[in-house]
Amino acid sequence: MAVVQINVPYPMILHRTDFAVKNRINPEIYFSGDDLDQYRDGDIQRLSEVLHQHQLEITFHAPFMDLSPGGIDRRVKEVTLDRFSKVVELARFFKPKSIVFHPGYEKWKFDGNVKMWLDSSLQTWGPLVDVAEKQGQMLAIENVFEETPDTLLLLLSSFESPYFRFCFDTGHHNVFGKVPLSWRTS
Repeated sequence: MAVVQINVPYPMILHRTDFAVKNRINPEIYFSGDDLDQYRDGDIQRLSEVLHQHQLEITFHAPFMDLSPGGIDRRVKEVTLDRFSKVVELARFFKPKSIVFHPGYEKWKFDGNVKMWLDSSLQTWGPLVDVAEKQGQMLAIENVFEETPDTLLLLLSSFESPYFRFCFDTGHHNVFGKVPLSWRTS
């Protein structure tokens, strides 16, 4: 049986844990930047224990607003790496199946300069992939504004790690993708 994850902001799952448990909601917990600044260790510990006790499958979604893992501004990248690292750190409590990240390539923002974005992006993803490998934690980049899979393939092929994968978002693809999916029936 396929497991469906439902994206739930951290404050909502924290305050509606009973509802999630009662309705068997497998949460994809979204942590905003503010959530990462304000969470309390005790709340994190209790929430993770309850979700595990009730055998709910957990995934995470990392923050993405205002962040740029392939950004050119050094300070923006520092904040991005800090936010992403905090989410990976929280994984030690929850042991999520995966942590979903936005890779941050937008052709308009980077003036179509994929090499500039990729070179900068590798500086962000390298340390995260190293930590993920040590922890046995799956990281997954998700398509967002990509019109084609080219940038995602370049990023993914830059790491030979079983802990750095891809999360396909059909909604994002249908809105932004320019390459049709090939469907096979056999």
